[in-house]
Amino acid sequence: METLIQDLRFALRGLIRNPGFSVVAIASLGLGIGVNSAIFSSVYQILMRPLPYPEAERLVEVRMEPDAATSKATLERMWGRLASFDDVAGWSSWAFTLTGLDAPERLSGARVTSNLFHLLGVDAEHGRTLMYEDGVRGEDRVAVLSHGLWERRYGGEANVVGRRITLDGVVHTIVGIMPESFDFPSSDTELWLPAAIDPGALEDYRARDYRVVGRMSEATTLDRALMELRRL
Repeated sequence: METLIQDLRFALRGLIRNPGFSVVAIASLGLGIGVNSAIFSSVYQILMRPLPYPEAERLVEVRMEPDAATSKATLERMWGRLASFDDVAGWSSWAFTLTGLDAPERLSGARVTSNLFHLLGVDAEHGRTLMYEDGVRGEDRVAVLSHGLWERRYGGEANVVGRRITLDGVVHTIVGIMPESFDFPSSDTELWLPAAIDPGALEDYRARDYRVVGRMSEATTLDRALMELRRL
């Protein structure tokens, strides 16, 4: 401790004798601390912050080689055939053109299988999320809005559920508004539409349009789930 005090006194005398150097040293130290704090904040938000879903440690993304996406046919084969998973769901980032409300607007959204919200364990703030019936071709003209889009384009009106919204020239019914904290798959996502599985596409394994998220069962391990996926 005495050596440390002597070193501090020596450093202090040096800083007093060289005020210009002192200013540069203190500024550099402050900048370094600020940069490190910013980097840690970014890393925490991206890599370390827990996912905002119930039992998030059981959620995994299933990536198919050589790229991350998979086909509707493969996704269909996963349902009911994976003992290691309680459920799997698919999603695909999508862009929609909103018309009928002032000027047309391009929106960032996603097409998702109707079980996605249930798999993540998140419910709507107003109205409902998607149901199984919404994933049937011909019954899929419904939309779930983000909290941000609801406030920005509808002024946060509580009676917006049940209204019509025109996306890419097709009229959909708004069935729900998500909580402000929900931002799957990214913070840019403003609405979700059901991805109706087309029976004609269930034999096409080449069109890889969907990313897959799964909820592992409580009794399984990551290694066991991976082994089962490889067999499938």
